[in-house]
Amino acid sequence: MWESKINFINSKFNPEERLKQAIKFVYGNSIPSHENILNKLSTIGKLIKSKNLKELENELRNDFSYDVMRLQERARLQTNTSAYTLSTIRNFIYLNKQIVIDKLEAISSEQED
Repeated sequence: MWESKINFINSKFNPEERLKQAIKFVYGNSIPSHENILNKLSTIGKLIKSKNLKELENELRNDFSYDVMRLQERARLQTNTSAYTLSTIRNFIYLNKQIVIDKLEAISSEQED
């Protein structure tokens, strides 16, 4: 009887799905969100399987490099929003536009440095 139950549980048990459910439960209300952790599952799986320290170092380096490239791309995209913001400011009616434009340009030049 127990043998059939154990076989049934083993046939229905999906370790990756259970891990995702556990991460959502534990980190569901935290910052960073559980989505960030779920995005790293493939990297975590590679790290668990790697037996060589050099291989582990390469995996961490590749993952870190990818994260840095994504952050740099996000930073570039944020600077591109200045043109849209500038045109929005110029359309304001009840605002000293030049003061806001000067402040925006100062912020943009600080980000470029």
